[in-house]
Amino acid sequence: MKGTFIIGIPSSDTPSSDTPGADTSAAEAPAPRTLFALEVEGISIGHFAGLAGKLSVEQIEQLGDIDVLLLHVGAGGLDPANAKLVVEQIDPRVLIPMGDDPAVRQALLAQMGVEPEQVEGTLKIESRDLPQESTRLVFFSSPA
Repeated sequence: MKGTFIIGIPSSDTPSSDTPGADTSAAEAPAPRTLFALEVEGISIGHFAGLAGKLSVEQIEQLGDIDVLLLHVGAGGLDPANAKLVVEQIDPRVLIPMGDDPAVRQALLAQMGVEPEQVEGTLKIESRDLPQESTRLVFFSSPA
């Protein structure tokens, strides 16, 4: 079946109570967010911006297998420790953190324990090139 498929999965900016370090006592109602899963040419891509904590079992089931995960880490997104938890839940073949804070990048590297790949401009991914045993961590170079 050819084409591009996009699904949206409801989320919020309030972490679940089982997210480590989560403050769930906020008096305000959670702001709605949407997690996206796309399938393009046989590669599944997750785009998680504004995720507040761990995914629920229901969200994981709705997302299915994710090959490439674009994950917001840093201000307005997950802290590096919770980003690692989400990566462990999803087990993507490629992780592309969104956010340019050098301190957050270093903290994420410490959490992930893998060597990152630095990319400038464009990253081409084909399904046959996806790693099978580990998660490839890719940082896009920050604009000068």
